Amino acid sequence: MSGMKRNDYMDFLKGICIISVIIGHSIVGIPGLNVLFHIVYSFHMPLLMFVSAWIEEQGRDRNENHSVRTIRKRAEGLLVPYVVWCFIYNVNFGVPLSIDYKDFWSQFIGSAQSGLWFLATLFGLKCVHVLYWKIQDKFSKNNFIFNMVSIFLLEGGIIILAALTRAPYLINMVSYAIPYFFGVIYVSETAFQKFCSKEWVLLLSVVSYIAVFPIFDFQNTEPSTQVIRIFLSLCVIVVCCKGQAGWQKNNRLKEQLCYLGQHSLAIYLLHGYFVDYANFIQRADSGWLSGILVAIFSVGVAYTCTFIEKIIGTSRYASKILFGKDKK
Repeated sequence: MSGMKRNDYMDFLKGICIISVIIGHSIVGIPGLNVLFHIVYSFHMPLLMFVSAWIEEQGRDRNENHSVRTIRKRAEGLLVPYVVWCFIYNVNFGVPLSIDYKDFWSQFIGSAQSGLWFLATLFGLKCVHVLYWKIQDKFSKNNFIFNMVSIFLLEGGIIILAALTRAPYLINMVSYAIPYFFGVIYVSETAFQKFCSKEWVLLLSVVSYIAVFPIFDFQNTEPSTQVIRIFLSLCVIVVCCKGQAGWQKNNRLKEQLCYLGQHSLAIYLLHGYFVDYANFIQRADSGWLSGILVAIFSVGVAYTCTFIEKIIGTSRYASKILFGKDKK
């Protein structure tokens, strides 16, 4: 985030999220780690959306009256890596070198499952975020009721477009817009910050999470699953908001999570090549031992990815097209 002081707490949360992503992807289908799997999937991607909105809203002054330039920069940072990695994921590096264009197109439009969905969905939400700013500027209003009505209308627009087009990325935006705009309102509204900081709100969030979590099954394809997931993620987000008040980076663990958070996009894009160790974990007799092993492996994968990013980052061009950022 050149030109703006980094928010260590946001990097810390991104560090937790990216480790959770690796854990979630590495333990799919391991019965002994089912609870851990569902804990991770109850919050990790919505929390990343919340953090991204927080950072975007904090940088509003830098982007004000530059909507086209802002969207172009977000396209360079998210869509360029998206297209490039869609291509890379479908290259057969055998002899001769080849690419499956059919699978490439399926991943590109979102009809085939791919971890790259996150980049396209986040870009869409950032475009809606810029539209939200333009609405405020157009009507010269910035009060809580007007902002909430604006968000409600924008969410309604996303729902209508998703229903008409059935586009996978628009469907993703429907649910992820909720934690995203929670971040927007939290940063911009002091009254909302005070509300989230109340002890009874924190307690209610914790109790609600504990009460609802037993019915959450991420592998259930019913629409209610996403509703429950977003509710659980909002409970976690409230806890994270409260945690900022006492935040200070004063130990090695926090520093390292901040470091991983700073490199979260590269880790997200690279980690899929290194998470195929489920068979090894399954050999552990103890669920606790399996959990410890997966945590160790996940941290190792994250640092491996940052090492690869550093090597790639020696080329400014490669860093830009693969990870959406300039060499510093």
